[in-house]
Amino acid sequence: MEKVRVGYWLPVALLSLMYLAGIILALIYLKRFGRPALFALVGCVILLLLTITAPIVTGQLMAMSHSDGTMDFPLRMGVVGIARTLFNIVGFSLVLAAVFMRRKQQQT
Repeated sequence: MEKVRVGYWLPVALLSLMYLAGIILALIYLKRFGRPALFALVGCVILLLLTITAPIVTGQLMAMSHSDGTMDFPLRMGVVGIARTLFNIVGFSLVLAAVFMRRKQQQT
């Protein structure tokens, strides 16, 4: 069994907690603020999934490169890096749009 590196997984855990808090807050305010809360919810879900899956995918690619012996490891890592960046852009854009979006408070 591989030794768990705290320095590697601690930022993932902290970011995951922050995105979970964003998801919970967005769910709490979903009825009250509608579209801004929905944008924040979708953005936080994307960022949470990215935070959890990116290290796993990177680790799998590294393990495959050692057993595979192919020379296309840099290409694979480049594709993963570009995909990760695009998902980060989408997630943060949704959260940022939610922050500056006009809110109409629903009458309850």
